Amino acid sequence: DWPPAGLCPIARAAMLTSNRLAVLRDVGRMELVREEIPMPAPGELLVRITHAGLCGSDLHYFRHGGLGSFKVDLPMYMGHEPAGVVADPNGCEGWALGDRVAIVPNCPCLRSKFSMQGKQHLCEKGTFLGAGNTKGCFADFVCVNAIQLVRVPEQLSMELAMMTEPLSVAMHTLRLCQNVIVSLVDGDAAIFGAGAIGLCHLLLLKHMGARHVHMVDPCEDRRQLALQLG
Repeated sequence: DWPPAGLCPIARAAMLTSNRLAVLRDVGRMELVREEIPMPAPGELLVRITHAGLCGSDLHYFRHGGLGSFKVDLPMYMGHEPAGVVADPNGCEGWALGDRVAIVPNCPCLRSKFSMQGKQHLCEKGTFLGAGNTKGCFADFVCVNAIQLVRVPEQLSMELAMMTEPLSVAMHTLRLCQNVIVSLVDGDAAIFGAGAIGLCHLLLLKHMGARHVHMVDPCEDRRQLALQLG
């Protein structure tokens, strides 16, 4: 029976007795299904999702069944930009019921060549939320490994915490461009695309001290948002 006595008062208070998940059944057809609330394995925690971002890749999967020539096997679970609260810490050290968290979508094995090189995102044996057989965060609950959690401070809204994954993509780009970072201080930069990740690049470049950041996008509303962000 769920929730077990004394285990998950957050789920009990929300009167959640099943887990709703969004499943892409076919191109252009989403379905909301109900499953049992998952039980975390050793080393995992149960997180109640409060916010989940919609990635551009999610739209491509929905509209085209894949990204360009790469097509996914359907049906598939969706969502990989989540934030939420710990519903069951499952004995994981340092975590408690109700802790506010952002979730890193990829979970490396930590033993592969890429993991040992610090390139955990390339781990061949890892999993990724909403990819393959791993369930996504368009759900009420997900089970994730403790290494995937990032603590969210009280002064930060969960809406912003949800942007952790897109922001990390922009930060990774700048890390790859270390040899030109110095020239961007009081310098100029151009960004093609004013979507969520492009705007994250804009904010990071302004924070680093870039003098002018030029954004190119065919959508007027995106250009206006870029102007509002500086």
